[in-house]
Amino acid sequence: MTTESEREIQPLNLGELENSLLLKDVDLHSIQGLLKASPLLELDRLELLIRAEKSNRFIYLLLAGQLRIHIKLTHDPIALIEPGEFVGEISVLDGQETTAYVVANTDCRLLALEDQAVWSLIQTCPTVARNLLFVVSKRLRGGTSLLLSGPQLQREYTDFTVIDALTGTYNRSWLDKMLPREMEASDRNFTLLMVQIDDFETYNQHHGYTAGGYALYTVARTIRARLEPDETVARYGEDQLIVLLPGTTAEAALKIATHLRHLVTISDIVTLEKEVFPPVSISAGVAQMSREDSPATLIAAAENSLSDRVFQDLVKRMEMEPAVRAEKRHELTEKVVDSEIDHEVAVLEVLTTFNKPMSMGKIANELVAVHWDFGTHHPRIIVHEALKKILAEGTVEQISGGDYRLV
Repeated sequence: MTTESEREIQPLNLGELENSLLLKDVDLHSIQGLLKASPLLELDRLELLIRAEKSNRFIYLLLAGQLRIHIKLTHDPIALIEPGEFVGEISVLDGQETTAYVVANTDCRLLALEDQAVWSLIQTCPTVARNLLFVVSKRLRGGTSLLLSGPQLQREYTDFTVIDALTGTYNRSWLDKMLPREMEASDRNFTLLMVQIDDFETYNQHHGYTAGGYALYTVARTIRARLEPDETVARYGEDQLIVLLPGTTAEAALKIATHLRHLVTISDIVTLEKEVFPPVSISAGVAQMSREDSPATLIAAAENSLSDRVFQDLVKRMEMEPAVRAEKRHELTEKVVDSEIDHEVAVLEVLTTFNKPMSMGKIANELVAVHWDFGTHHPRIIVHEALKKILAEGTVEQISGGDYRLV
């Protein structure tokens, strides 16, 4: 086995990872520092990469060549590993000794991700965690042997992937499949809301495409935090999201759009490195389903209202945030941001500050608006769990209509 430290090996080209199952849909430029710090290996044909019943701290990404897996070296291989696939993941995940031998079937080139680098990626990049879970589940289903070939795995992966990697929402593929079903299952009170970031290309050019990506993520996160359990959001285009609102009239959807527009305009864009960019604004189009509508005509109607200047002026006029709300939100920010209080106290601070009954969703929205740290959990889940504890203590009561208020 030859490493970069022993003799000169061509440095990593990110293009070599284009078909990597582990890094599928990941922005490679955002992690290129970690990738380029990982060692590159070159194996000669028949050279041993992994020995059974030994410790292993690396996941090996195959860039070129072919590997084979043996339970025993004297037996035929049980699987072949092609470029884009990886090996060594089980022993990295469970910390146990390896259970098979991995041998170079041809001359090979690999990228070795150390366990610490793998866990860092899992913690900071949900897409990597999703990719790893998908491949591992396929391998476990078939035992140690890989019952799916590389091309088969790619095809199944494409069908399996319904989440947009950038926003964390459902993707266009999911929308194309589910919108007809949602429309068929709903009565006429089914409304589609199309959201578009205003002047998104200008924002990208001025602040950079990384900031633009975080802006799109922030808009999606803000929308998700507002939605009820039966409402869903999916990415539709580069700067567009579609929200499905079953049981909702166009009039009610207009109020939702107005509220979302306000929440987005007060949400700073914050990167993982804590760099802050200014908020974006959004426009919204609304279309309520009729008996004659198909998915295509319903989306077209929402797009038409999105470009209707009179309708957009109506949305903006409805967005009349009272000065008292802005003042209360500023007061809440001073109470909870950068403090070490727990979720229960943060929820109590919201109810105390606004001093009125509030729904679980509204409490979550106010905490989202002041950038309360929910970690990796959905804001509504955190608020729901906090309210359960507070209710048990008798500090808060739930009133008719489902709102909560201080006792």
